[in-house]
Amino acid sequence: MTDQFFSLTTALFLLRGLGVTLILAVFTIVLSFILGAILGIAKFNGKGLAAKISAIYIDVARNLPLMLVIIGFRFMLPLPTIASGVAALTFLNCALIAEIIRGGMNAIPKG
Repeated sequence: MTDQFFSLTTALFLLRGLGVTLILAVFTIVLSFILGAILGIAKFNGKGLAAKISAIYIDVARNLPLMLVIIGFRFMLPLPTIASGVAALTFLNCALIAEIIRGGMNAIPKG
């Protein structure tokens, strides 16, 4: 039984999964940082339509469960598997990064 677990087939399967995980992580981190910075700056300014839209988006995205978003993006959008995973994770993570950036900008005194 243990020799089936330590086989070459299992190792290759796990390495493929690691590759997919790394692809998801890299694309999600890059896209989340870019979009989160834009949303965080828009919310920090606090004026106009962009600030209101970003505030609503951040509040909604931060209160949705991760599994709901992943399943919703996978089965409701006509995207390939990896692209729907990147989109779902980016949707949630850019709201978190936006709040981090907004909080950091609020911590800096004016002047």
